Amino acid sequence: MLTFKELRERLEPADIKKILRQYGIEPHYENKNYIIYETCCHNPIGHGSHKLYYYTNTHMFKCYT
Repeated sequence: MLTFKELRERLEPADIKKILRQYGIEPHYENKNYIIYETCCHNPIGHGSHKLYYYTNTHMFKCYT
């Protein structure tokens, strides 16, 4: 059985985009270091700012709101 950390590290940026697209959330901007999303973490979809970052090196999200 995978640990949460092992699962997180196995997910590629394409996997993250696919998962979020299933909820109607599209990337706003991306480069090799991060992907920026709307702040769907605490706003209704379509009503947030673009301050939710997914970092490709750490496989973690950080919200700057």
